[in-house]
Amino acid sequence: MRPMVPADINECVRIHLVCFPQSFLSSLGSRFLTTYYEGVARSEQAISIVCESNDQVIGFVVGLTDPRRCYRYLLRTRSLRFFLTSLAAVARNPIIAPRLLRALTYPSSTPSGSERVLLSSLAVLPLFRRQGVGTSLVKEFAMEAAARGGKEVYLGVKRDDWKSIRFYRNLEFRETCDIANPGNGDSILMSRDLLVLEADESHQIQAFRPSGTHRHHGDKFGEALD
Repeated sequence: MRPMVPADINECVRIHLVCFPQSFLSSLGSRFLTTYYEGVARSEQAISIVCESNDQVIGFVVGLTDPRRCYRYLLRTRSLRFFLTSLAAVARNPIIAPRLLRALTYPSSTPSGSERVLLSSLAVLPLFRRQGVGTSLVKEFAMEAAARGGKEVYLGVKRDDWKSIRFYRNLEFRETCDIANPGNGDSILMSRDLLVLEADESHQIQAFRPSGTHRHHGDKFGEALD
């Protein structure tokens, strides 16, 4: 596990497209995703971590300690690139333009501050699932979020995505409320207190308080497969 760096972006985009082929952001194309992940990797309000095996990135997790500030940063530094890289998708299907605008501005309605940390994307290549990679990424994310002062991790999962819901339940996330999302399938908000997650050899999840050490990691995607 290590922080995501600019050299990882192309591989993370590839993993995103493999794991979320039907997602809205995937429909905007690899150039749009590259612009997004480049910005996230550089944002001080983002946590972006990759998992490697034999020098190959096999999965990643991305989240925001302050979604409002992070998206303001993305729009301030990359608005033109977002516009240019989404032109082809909008030209093919103009009806998606309002949804694109919502996707880029939705965090403006979330509370500002770092106590509630959004886990926005977790992806693991199919060949490496069911090996504990997803669990390890969530644990690393939780440790970093706690080190930055977070008290809770939250995320959105599609209501009919029982595989992801079970995955997060096993990590002691609990459903907190429903999220209406007309035209894109309703979702469930899940959250848990920010205790660091630890799995023993039998993969029974335990929780312990973070040590306080700080390691800086410089669609609502939401689908997470261990």
